[in-house]
Amino acid sequence: MKKVFSILIFLIFSMKVFSQTKEKINILGYNHVSLQVRNLERSLKFYKEIVGLEQLPRPNFATKGAWLRVPHEAEELHLIEGKKDSVISDMKGATTHFSWEIPSVDIAENYLKTKNVIIHKQSRVDGVIQLYMLDPDGYLIELTQYPKKK
Repeated sequence: MKKVFSILIFLIFSMKVFSQTKEKINILGYNHVSLQVRNLERSLKFYKEIVGLEQLPRPNFATKGAWLRVPHEAEELHLIEGKKDSVISDMKGATTHFSWEIPSVDIAENYLKTKNVIIHKQSRVDGVIQLYMLDPDGYLIELTQYPKKK
């Protein structure tokens, strides 16, 4: 009986250790993306007036910056002043970029044209339509429209 009990304890312990190794990080979504920018006021104006993000209160950190609410869940864009080097991006998504899902690329495209924003539009083979633009520092932003579900 002692041997059976010992084996049972060993199995329970082994299962607990094994199950812990199967746990995942369990990401719930983005909290924020942070971009280092050259001129905070210029970037803030772009993200508020062109992109339409709402500025949020920000703690008084040692660095100059701003927080903006992305109108989805609890996601934010953080701008931090101090960028010295240029960002090198192309307009086709092959470089580092971030993407926001939007309901209509056509509406966004027409709006951005009225603001004289240079854009690149493309369609993927899976029906996704992408619209690319650069922010004032050259960061590539992708606006993505997924096909309507039937």
